[in-house]
Amino acid sequence: MKKTAFLLSFFISICLLTSCKETEARKPVAKSTGNPAMSSAERNKEQNKAEEQLLKEFMAKDSLKQYISSNQGFYYIYEHQNVRDSIRPQKGNLVEYEYEISDLEGNILYSKANIGIKSYLVDQEDLLIGLRQGLKLMKKNEQVTFIFPSHLAYGYSGDQDKIGINQPLVYNVHLINIQKEQ
Repeated sequence: MKKTAFLLSFFISICLLTSCKETEARKPVAKSTGNPAMSSAERNKEQNKAEEQLLKEFMAKDSLKQYISSNQGFYYIYEHQNVRDSIRPQKGNLVEYEYEISDLEGNILYSKANIGIKSYLVDQEDLLIGLRQGLKLMKKNEQVTFIFPSHLAYGYSGDQDKIGINQPLVYNVHLINIQKEQ
Protein backbone atom coordinates (compact mmCIF):
# COMPACT_ATOMS: atom_id res chain seq x y z
CA MET A 1 0.00 0.00 0.00
CA LYS A 2 2.82 2.36 0.89
CA LYS A 3 4.52 1.44 -2.33
CA THR A 4 1.36 2.16 -4.37
CA ALA A 5 0.84 5.53 -2.69
CA PHE A 6 4.48 6.41 -3.29
CA LEU A 7 4.28 5.43 -6.96
CA LEU A 8 1.01 7.36 -7.38
CA SER A 9 2.44 10.53 -5.84
CA PHE A 10 5.64 10.08 -7.88
CA PHE A 11 3.57 9.70 -11.08
CA ILE A 12 1.48 12.80 -10.30
CA SER A 13 4.63 14.82 -9.56
CA ILE A 14 6.21 13.79 -12.86
CA CYS A 15 3.00 14.64 -14.74
CA LEU A 16 2.81 18.07 -13.12
CA LEU A 17 6.46 18.86 -13.78
CA THR A 18 6.38 17.79 -17.40
CA SER A 19 3.05 19.42 -18.20
CA CYS A 20 4.10 22.86 -16.95
CA LYS A 21 5.96 24.77 -19.55
CA GLU A 22 6.90 28.42 -19.73
CA THR A 23 4.10 30.79 -20.65
CA GLU A 24 4.58 32.65 -23.87
CA ALA A 25 3.76 36.29 -24.12
CA ARG A 26 0.82 36.97 -26.40
CA LYS A 27 1.45 39.10 -29.37
CA PRO A 28 -0.72 42.22 -29.65
CA VAL A 29 -3.74 41.91 -31.88
CA ALA A 30 -3.36 45.46 -33.20
CA LYS A 31 -0.37 47.70 -33.42
CA SER A 32 -0.36 51.14 -31.83
CA THR A 33 -0.90 53.88 -34.37
CA GLY A 34 0.75 56.58 -32.30
CA ASN A 35 0.37 58.59 -29.17
CA PRO A 36 -3.30 59.57 -28.68
CA ALA A 37 -2.30 62.70 -26.76
CA MET A 38 -0.16 63.86 -29.68
CA SER A 39 -2.94 63.30 -32.22
CA SER A 40 -5.33 65.18 -29.92
CA ALA A 41 -2.86 68.04 -29.64
CA GLU A 42 -2.53 68.15 -33.42
CA ARG A 43 -6.32 68.25 -33.83
CA ASN A 44 -6.50 71.12 -31.32
CA LYS A 45 -3.82 73.05 -33.19
CA GLU A 46 -5.71 72.61 -36.46
CA GLN A 47 -8.98 73.62 -34.79
CA ASN A 48 -7.39 76.75 -33.29
CA LYS A 49 -5.83 77.70 -36.60
CA ALA A 50 -9.17 77.31 -38.42
CA GLU A 51 -10.98 79.36 -35.77
CA GLU A 52 -8.32 82.08 -35.89
CA GLN A 53 -8.96 82.36 -39.63
CA LEU A 54 -12.73 82.65 -39.01
CA LEU A 55 -12.16 85.40 -36.44
CA LYS A 56 -9.92 87.34 -38.81
CA GLU A 57 -12.53 87.07 -41.58
CA PHE A 58 -15.20 88.29 -39.15
CA MET A 59 -13.12 91.34 -38.18
CA ALA A 60 -12.25 92.06 -41.83
CA LYS A 61 -15.97 92.33 -42.64
CA ASP A 62 -16.28 94.96 -39.91
CA SER A 63 -13.46 97.08 -41.34
CA LEU A 64 -14.66 100.35 -39.74
CA LYS A 65 -13.64 99.05 -36.31
CA GLN A 66 -10.14 98.38 -35.02
CA TYR A 67 -10.23 95.27 -32.84
CA ILE A 68 -7.66 94.87 -30.11
CA SER A 69 -5.86 91.56 -29.69
CA SER A 70 -5.64 90.47 -26.06
CA ASN A 71 -2.78 88.52 -24.52
CA GLN A 72 -5.30 85.82 -23.59
CA GLY A 73 -6.15 84.92 -27.19
CA PHE A 74 -9.36 86.85 -27.90
CA TYR A 75 -10.21 90.12 -29.64
CA TYR A 76 -12.27 93.04 -28.41
CA ILE A 77 -13.44 96.54 -29.22
CA TYR A 78 -14.89 99.27 -27.01
CA GLU A 79 -18.40 100.18 -28.12
CA HIS A 80 -18.66 102.71 -25.28
CA GLN A 81 -15.57 103.63 -23.29
CA ASN A 82 -15.41 105.24 -19.84
CA VAL A 83 -12.57 107.77 -20.06
CA ARG A 84 -13.25 109.42 -16.67
CA ASP A 85 -12.74 106.37 -14.50
CA SER A 86 -9.62 104.23 -14.14
CA ILE A 87 -10.92 101.50 -11.82
CA ARG A 88 -11.05 98.01 -13.28
CA PRO A 89 -12.31 94.89 -11.50
CA GLN A 90 -9.79 93.15 -9.26
CA LYS A 91 -9.83 89.88 -7.36
CA GLY A 92 -12.61 89.87 -4.78
CA ASN A 93 -14.63 92.72 -6.35
CA LEU A 94 -18.27 92.07 -7.08
CA VAL A 95 -19.21 93.09 -10.61
CA GLU A 96 -22.67 93.39 -12.11
CA TYR A 97 -22.93 93.02 -15.86
CA GLU A 98 -25.25 92.08 -18.68
CA TYR A 99 -24.42 90.54 -22.02
CA GLU A 100 -25.71 88.89 -25.14
CA ILE A 101 -24.14 86.12 -27.16
CA SER A 102 -24.10 85.95 -30.96
CA ASP A 103 -22.48 83.68 -33.49
CA LEU A 104 -20.09 84.99 -36.13
CA GLU A 105 -22.97 85.37 -38.61
CA GLY A 106 -24.70 87.87 -36.29
CA ASN A 107 -27.43 85.54 -35.06
CA ILE A 108 -28.30 86.29 -31.44
CA LEU A 109 -28.13 83.05 -29.49
CA TYR A 110 -28.89 84.50 -26.05
CA SER A 111 -30.17 88.07 -25.60
CA LYS A 112 -29.65 90.40 -22.65
CA ALA A 113 -33.34 90.04 -21.88
CA ASN A 114 -33.02 86.23 -21.71
CA ILE A 115 -29.88 86.29 -19.58
CA GLY A 116 -30.65 89.22 -17.29
CA ILE A 117 -28.20 91.02 -15.05
CA LYS A 118 -25.47 88.80 -13.63
CA SER A 119 -23.09 89.25 -10.74
CA TYR A 120 -19.66 87.72 -10.34
CA LEU A 121 -17.02 87.73 -7.61
CA VAL A 122 -13.87 88.37 -9.63
CA ASP A 123 -11.49 85.39 -9.67
CA GLN A 124 -13.44 83.68 -6.88
CA GLU A 125 -16.28 82.06 -8.82
CA ASP A 126 -16.47 79.90 -11.92
CA LEU A 127 -17.03 81.74 -15.15
CA LEU A 128 -16.08 81.07 -18.75
CA ILE A 129 -12.40 81.85 -19.23
CA GLY A 130 -12.91 84.45 -21.94
CA LEU A 131 -15.61 86.33 -20.06
CA ARG A 132 -13.60 86.19 -16.83
CA GLN A 133 -10.59 87.77 -18.56
CA GLY A 134 -12.70 90.21 -20.57
CA LEU A 135 -14.50 91.64 -17.53
CA LYS A 136 -11.13 92.50 -15.96
CA LEU A 137 -10.36 94.74 -18.97
CA MET A 138 -13.50 96.82 -18.47
CA LYS A 139 -14.45 99.82 -16.34
CA LYS A 140 -17.84 100.76 -14.92
CA ASN A 141 -20.43 101.72 -17.59
CA GLU A 142 -18.31 100.44 -20.46
CA GLN A 143 -19.68 98.35 -23.27
CA VAL A 144 -17.28 96.01 -25.04
CA THR A 145 -17.68 93.48 -27.83
CA PHE A 146 -15.49 90.42 -27.35
CA ILE A 147 -14.78 87.77 -29.96
CA PHE A 148 -13.88 84.52 -28.22
CA PRO A 149 -12.48 81.40 -29.89
CA SER A 150 -14.31 78.29 -28.74
CA HIS A 151 -11.61 77.21 -26.27
CA LEU A 152 -12.24 80.42 -24.28
CA ALA A 153 -16.01 79.98 -24.42
CA TYR A 154 -17.93 76.68 -24.45
CA GLY A 155 -15.24 74.58 -26.13
CA TYR A 156 -15.73 71.11 -27.52
CA SER A 157 -18.99 70.47 -25.66
CA GLY A 158 -21.04 73.56 -26.53
CA ASP A 159 -23.87 74.34 -24.14
CA GLN A 160 -26.07 71.42 -25.22
CA ASP A 161 -28.64 73.94 -26.48
CA LYS A 162 -27.98 76.88 -28.82
CA ILE A 163 -24.18 76.92 -28.81
CA GLY A 164 -22.54 74.24 -30.92
CA ILE A 165 -19.31 72.39 -30.37
CA ASN A 166 -16.10 74.34 -31.10
CA GLN A 167 -18.11 77.46 -31.90
CA PRO A 168 -16.41 80.88 -31.71
CA LEU A 169 -18.72 83.46 -30.13
CA VAL A 170 -19.32 87.20 -30.01
CA TYR A 171 -20.16 88.62 -26.59
CA ASN A 172 -21.53 92.14 -26.24
CA VAL A 173 -20.93 93.00 -22.57
CA HIS A 174 -22.04 96.00 -20.51
CA LEU A 175 -20.32 96.36 -17.11
CA ILE A 176 -22.90 97.98 -14.87
CA ASN A 177 -21.10 98.25 -11.54
CA ILE A 178 -17.95 97.35 -9.61
CA GLN A 179 -18.15 96.96 -5.83
CA LYS A 180 -14.84 96.82 -4.01
CA GLU A 181 -14.13 93.89 -1.73
CA GLN A 182 -15.72 94.35 1.70
